Amino acid sequence: MPTRRSSSSGGRRSVPRPKSAADIAAALQHADGKSKPEVQQLEYLRHQIEMRVLGCGWTEYQTRWSSSKDSRIGTVAHLHGLLEEIVTDERSRQRFTPGTEKGLPIEPAPPHHQSADLGQLGTPDADAVEITKRTIFSVEDLEAKAEAAIQRRQAAGVADKVERMQPKEAPAFDQALVGKRLEVLWKYFDKDSNKTHMIWSTGTIKRVADGLTDKRSSRAKKVLPAGAVLWAWDADPDFDEQAGEQWLLLLPKKWNPPTHTQVYSWRFLIRVSLAPRMQVLQTPRAKMQGGCVMMVDA
Repeated sequence: MPTRRSSSSGGRRSVPRPKSAADIAAALQHADGKSKPEVQQLEYLRHQIEMRVLGCGWTEYQTRWSSSKDSRIGTVAHLHGLLEEIVTDERSRQRFTPGTEKGLPIEPAPPHHQSADLGQLGTPDADAVEITKRTIFSVEDLEAKAEAAIQRRQAAGVADKVERMQPKEAPAFDQALVGKRLEVLWKYFDKDSNKTHMIWSTGTIKRVADGLTDKRSSRAKKVLPAGAVLWAWDADPDFDEQAGEQWLLLLPKKWNPPTHTQVYSWRFLIRVSLAPRMQVLQTPRAKMQGGCVMMVDA
């Protein structure tokens, strides 16, 4: 039995973050190319816009969801165009150092106090000026609240940090996969509780079958199909389990599943750590993802 890491029991896939106009257009359509219902399109567009306006503090993109004076405000066409503009700006910011004025933010933007504009009589005093600058939460408070919310969502199986950081498409079954660190979903039998659990197990790809010479063992007569992988799982001293290896036929359709219920689902092993604020070190193997450094083991 390979090294074990618990899997959440289920949940729905988080909506992927659009990185281009093509991604936005695809998100507004079903797999068959037909447009989704208007209410679903509006929900998606509003969510993507709001989390950038509020989360990143890009208030220049703030908009109304409807207007009695202009029927175009808040429509799919209006919000679609606005989101494309925001995504273009977001992509251009990637060229600059994260955390700088021109780069992507690495801290959440705390919401500021907002009051109705009732006009002004006289010159504002120091207290009035201070109120206009006041935030509802400090950055530290907001980070703590966000982390608590993430933990609740992950515990409930609604969110999976590792799942969100995976490539959209499964990697090709070729020699480039050799040496990569993977997690494979196994069914584990707990002797103490007499129950089975779905477990993410870690290991390394040692070989990819060429379809001509590779066999499961020296005694086997049948040649393995091209793309089969020899996966070596890690030892787990805590549970007295030895390292081992096994040929697996991994399927692209089981790549990074939204629910953790299918045996032999698979994904890259990713180690996640919070990036120190304003001190993000980027290397060829590190990539900023929403305030975290994503390290893909190879």
